[in-house]
Amino acid sequence: MVRAVTLVLVFLVLSASSLNVQVVFGVTQQAIDKAVEKTLAYLAQHQDVSGAFEDPQQNYPCAITALAVLAFENFGHFASNDPAVDPYAVAVKKGLDYLTSSARQAAIGQKPAGNPDTNGNGKGAYWDSGGNHEIYETPMVVMALVASNTPDMNITTGAYAGRTYRDLVQDAVDLLAYAQSTASSSRGGWRYMINSNDADNSVSQWPAIGLRAAEYWGVYAPEFVKSELWCWINASQNMDPASNQFGGFWYTPSSFMSDGVPATGAGICEIDYAGANVSHVRIQHALLFLNKFWNSSYNLGFLYAMYAVMKACRDATPPVLMVGSHDWYTEYAEWLVEHQTADGTWPSSAFAGPVMDAAFGALILNKALIYGHYSVTVVVTDQIGSPLEDVLIVLDNSTNQTKTNSDGVGVFKNVARGNHTFDLSKSGYNPVSIVENITQDTVISVALESPEPYAVTVEVSDVGGHAVSDVNVTIDGLSGLTGVDGKAGFVNVARGNYSINASKAGYDPFSVVQQVYRNATIPISLYSGQIVQPDMMIDLLEYFGVVALGVADIVAGALYFRARRKLKKSKKT
Repeated sequence: MVRAVTLVLVFLVLSASSLNVQVVFGVTQQAIDKAVEKTLAYLAQHQDVSGAFEDPQQNYPCAITALAVLAFENFGHFASNDPAVDPYAVAVKKGLDYLTSSARQAAIGQKPAGNPDTNGNGKGAYWDSGGNHEIYETPMVVMALVASNTPDMNITTGAYAGRTYRDLVQDAVDLLAYAQSTASSSRGGWRYMINSNDADNSVSQWPAIGLRAAEYWGVYAPEFVKSELWCWINASQNMDPASNQFGGFWYTPSSFMSDGVPATGAGICEIDYAGANVSHVRIQHALLFLNKFWNSSYNLGFLYAMYAVMKACRDATPPVLMVGSHDWYTEYAEWLVEHQTADGTWPSSAFAGPVMDAAFGALILNKALIYGHYSVTVVVTDQIGSPLEDVLIVLDNSTNQTKTNSDGVGVFKNVARGNHTFDLSKSGYNPVSIVENITQDTVISVALESPEPYAVTVEVSDVGGHAVSDVNVTIDGLSGLTGVDGKAGFVNVARGNYSINASKAGYDPFSVVQQVYRNATIPISLYSGQIVQPDMMIDLLEYFGVVALGVADIVAGALYFRARRKLKKSKKT
């Protein structure tokens, strides 16, 4: 029976290979694509004549419409597509028109941390379906607008008629900056309404990712938004090592909700937007928390939480592939394919209805925040694979640039689909220019080389660390003597492996094979044969002197006790 099962497994593996079927954690890419097709068809069937996507269990048509439109856009269905070719182009156009015509305006002004009004018009844009949840809905709409890839599209109706999508996004960014809480207990976070006196992480994640999306269009919030956000991050993550929920983010300070999984995914989004990369201690502890509570009932099957974790992993710098022992995307994809209902959605989870869950499911399977914008990680080493720090990487000859960290890693977060040029430079190394066609999150590995020929310095010392002069040093036939600093220099050394020899009377000869691939200083220690350095002689005299004194003390003590025994013996007699 075991043999039969083995043969079946081998047959399945060979069949998948011969048919070139991509398998993702037990589910094929074809099955994922089919699930997405069913979901998009379901969404299209639930759009009403106004262009809104309605959900009978949730009264947030602006939010649901934004998520549905984003789901279509992230799979390449744009309002500008030919309707004769793309059956969803009209639905996307109607959805965007509904959103732009629903925009509202609010007066904004100075905040304690700074001025949120970046364009100086005194106005902020927001969306509210009537439930005073504008800080939930506004960032979702921003994402849908940015994903349209049409920043210069003119708006024809509503408060922003005659303006462009970019203008609308700019005012929405200003509104989100203005809406940030200033209350001491929630400073830097957001809640449902503009300028709320409290905050929670379920809401605060949305401005973080909405503001990140706006940056794809070069629309930036004032810098104080990120510094203020750190106040909220510090107040809303459990950093008590003695706590069972160490590393998790609270819903509100000191209060977990839904086991903390969705709030912790949200918290990672916030930390990333605030400027920290994935190596930051708070993100590392948050990932440990997610791994610990991965099998919570508020993860797999709770699509709001799954989308929060997806956003966190996808938007981290660089993106997170594994949450502890869990390959988050493949496990999510398997669950979504296996549990999809016949009509294309999923069993309704908490805080959502079937239409919203359908949008969440499609977005999770897409594994992207905004279509056509990808994270590119550049890993830079020297010729032998050692990480190179502070390598300047310039994207497309522009001001968009970064430097590698101590691990030799530099990250660009919003690289658009297409061909891009990455120019790398560091003093002492040959510059490198690479052209890459970016169609997904990408890792580029680059090795920088130092220009030939090289200057090599051999630095000779004794075992005590003292420089040794007049040492004869040879490198494959080239010879030189060390100076008083113990150094012998060689120039015009080509790349390669060299036998380096050092010798001097009174020292054991030394020989080593060294690879030369850059300018380098090679340290060598010689062991003394007959000659003892003056400083070493003093050290030895001091040592033996101490030993001699110790022996003398022992002898004197022994003689003393011997004399006392004789004295006692004489008294007894």
